[in-house]
Amino acid sequence: MLFPMRLCRAAFTLVERLTVVAIVGVLVALLLAVQSARESAGRLACGNNMRQLVSAACSTSTSKASSHLAAGTCAGPAIPTVA
Repeated sequence: MLFPMRLCRAAFTLVERLTVVAIVGVLVALLLAVQSARESAGRLACGNNMRQLVSAACSTSTSKASSHLAAGTCAGPAIPTVA
């Protein structure tokens, strides 16, 4: 044999290193995207809960004579919208 076969490799090649770096980069990007979507869903849920609370308070204040809310405060577009 002209060239003896090496039984073990001493280091990673440049292509292998670049592949690992690319895979890690894709995983980090996915993690950031999932985190952003989770935060957005939390904000949306919080806004929806606030809107439901205001709606419940307005319907309670308009249906009962004695209320903690002043009369006329729930008329019109007082319910905040979720943006």
